[in-house]
Order: sequence, then C-alpha cells, then structure tokens
Amino acid sequence: MTQKSEDLKRRGGWLPHDQDELEDWLDGRIDRLGEDDTAPYRHPVIQEFADLIDRDAIVRMYLTRMIEEVPKTRQYSARHIESVDQLLRLIDDVLDTAPEFSEGAMVTTPLTGILDWTMGTTSGMAAYRDPRVNAILKKVLDAWAEFLNGPDSLSVLNDSPQGWMSEKAREVVGIDQFEHDPDAEHWGFTSWNDFFTRRLRRARGRSPPPTTTRWW
Repeated sequence: MTQKSEDLKRRGGWLPHDQDELEDWLDGRIDRLGEDDTAPYRHPVIQEFADLIDRDAIVRMYLTRMIEEVPKTRQYSARHIESVDQLLRLIDDVLDTAPEFSEGAMVTTPLTGILDWTMGTTSGMAAYRDPRVNAILKKVLDAWAEFLNGPDSLSVLNDSPQGWMSEKAREVVGIDQFEHDPDAEHWGFTSWNDFFTRRLRRARGRSPPPTTTRWW
C-alpha cells in the first residue's frame, strides 16, 4: 500500500495546509510592498545579496531561472513573484516582522513562504545547494534572528485576532502550561524568541526542562 507523502513544513505548522492560503498571504505581502522598485533596501544584508547577484553570473542565472520555472512537485495556481528584485524586496520586508497568529492560515516562517515556489524548481534546487547562496542566506537568517531577539519583535504579542495573546491563540498555544506573567505587558517576555523558547511550568517536586519549542 502506497502512503501519500506528507509535506513536513505543513505538518509542523510552519506553512498553511492549503496552498491557496499561502499564495493569498504572499499576494498580501506583495500588495504591501507597492510598486516602488527604486527605494534602497532597508537592510544592509539585502544590498549585499543584490551585489552578489550583480557580480556573479552563475548566482544571477540560478535566481532568475528559479523564479521563471514552474514547480513540478505541486500544483500552484498562479505565478506571484515576477523578478529577482521583487524577491529581494519581499525578503527585506520580513526581516523586521515577527510571525503573527492566524487560525488555519499561519505562515510561521515567512522566508519559507516567500521562497516556497522557488524550492520546487530545478534551478532553485541548484541555487540552494550553491555555497555562495547558502552563505548569504545564512546572513539573512542571522539578521532576522537579531530582530526576533529584540524588543520590537514583541509587537505580535497582543490580544488582537492576529496576536499571540488573543483568546484563540492562548488555547492553541496552551499558555497556561508555560511560565508567564498574565498581568505583565507581553506576559513578561522580552522578545519573540523569548516567547518562542518559553519554559514549562514547574511540576510539583520536579525542575522544568530548560526550554521548549512547542507552539500548539
């Protein structure tokens, strides 16, 4: 009996289970950017990425083709990202964004949501195996991690429908199982990463594990 293969990104909740929901999210990010493609990148690492593409013909070829090619592994409804510059601007936009809560259409890893199309293409597979691309993507992830370690990332810890302190998010997260101050702003967490690695409540007679990455 053949078992249907399972998408690990979706099984873990990192991307929506429905491809259309992911594409709607991506369309929203593109609409947020607008059509101005002349403004400088906000983050130096994105300019460094653009410089690498400009001077390295192989990297430029990989990234251009992975946007143009259509993934063969899943059915995608439409092309969304149209150019390398648009790709860079989308990445630039999420580097100071913490994941929001959403019922059923959560994009917990926005960089994965942006690169999803390209990861299913032949050129994308070649690009992400290239050490030059991997090195610059590590710098991109380091820049995002720096933001998620800072206080500005706490903006998503609120009680709005998209906030992690909303009634539904509390239920999904099971926040009562974890150490937090219900009366403090942002429950006493100092950053998004502090919230993400929250500690389990101390069991009677036992010490809690050092950290947990359980979200729901």
